[in-house]
Amino acid sequence: MKIKRIYFFIGICLVAGMYFTKIDSIDKDSLNLIERAREMDLEQKLWPGYKLSKYPIDVNYGSVEFRYDNGEIIRQKPTLEVLAFTAYPEENGSVIKVLPKSMLRQAINIMGDISNKEIEHYYIASLFHEGFHAFQFENSDVFDIEKSQNISEEFMNILYILDHDEKYQNLWLEEERALVDYYKKNDKEAWLIAYNKRTKYLKEILGDDYDFYMEMENEKELIEGTAKYIEDKVLDILRGAEKEIESLDLYQKGLNKFYERGRLKCLILDKDKAWKENLFNLDITLTDLLL
Repeated sequence: MKIKRIYFFIGICLVAGMYFTKIDSIDKDSLNLIERAREMDLEQKLWPGYKLSKYPIDVNYGSVEFRYDNGEIIRQKPTLEVLAFTAYPEENGSVIKVLPKSMLRQAINIMGDISNKEIEHYYIASLFHEGFHAFQFENSDVFDIEKSQNISEEFMNILYILDHDEKYQNLWLEEERALVDYYKKNDKEAWLIAYNKRTKYLKEILGDDYDFYMEMENEKELIEGTAKYIEDKVLDILRGAEKEIESLDLYQKGLNKFYERGRLKCLILDKDKAWKENLFNLDITLTDLLL
């Protein structure tokens, strides 16, 4: 049972021979970032009841991993093949499974030249993102988080069809622009019009699959959108500036668009409502809160 988020699929799937073979503790760079994240956790209140420091962090080196738990480092046999930053529920509570910073650096450098400082920021923000999934595990009575994270073939098939439908792409982008205006100008009515146009078209083309698709879309926005919201809040703090909110000109295929749209809805909700308390115990979506 696990939550998995793959950040950088190119370069992450490393063979065991690329891992360190002789290591007796968490490497200095990774340990420093973990301790920086925990210090930041003491200073910030990102979400009611959420504290990253509650969750042990397992750093995986292939044949061995080390658990960081309240300042203590424990050597242990790996309990999970780690190809991504992952929240993982165990019998005694959730843990965060991560790769060392060096592995993240290798993956990012394959995708482009990014500064060491920015890599460190991504590492810390990713800890908070996955820690928030662990928090969701422990604070949801309404939906099965494990089930919702195991993306069904049926949902992916529908998503593939939508991702290759030019009319749907345009409707999604139209709603995206309306959501940005809702955030910047408090123009709710324009968003409602765009939202209703998109969902009307979905009903036309999906038929009996519409309810299933919308349930999955709403759950992805809720689970991943709120975690992305936490991640970007951390990045804003680390960078000393808020990320500019702009609509996208190009349609994003795949699942990442739900992360981004869910995050945007969280930012809109931040303006007017105390909406976070017990959110994951309520049978409600981010869209419901905006309506």
